Formats: sequence, C-alpha cells, structure tokens
Amino acid sequence: METHFLKPDRTPGVFLPWDEERKRIPQITGDETIVREVWENIDHLAWTFVWHILVSF
Repeated sequence: METHFLKPDRTPGVFLPWDEERKRIPQITGDETIVREVWENIDHLAWTFVWHILVSF
C-alpha cells in the first residue's frame, strides 16, 4: 500500500501568511515592516486562540 503525504504549504502556527495577504493589499503608505509585524502578531493570536479552544474542551 502506497502512502502519499501532503506537504503543508504554510508554516505551522500561521493561518494567513503575510506574503499571501500582501498581494491583496493595494498599497501601503507607511512602514511595511510595522504592518507585517502587526499582521503576524494578530495572525499568531488567532492560531493560539483556536488551539486553546481545541485543547481546553
């Protein structure tokens, strides 16, 4: 029996990677580094919340 493993296309702990989301944003007039850091922090909080719910209940 042959088993096929899927290679994840995202880093563990990331729902929406910044690279994908950046393509949807038309223009950033400020410092893109700050926007990316905030995006990644909020994304990580969402991931942590979901795992917390899964483990707690």
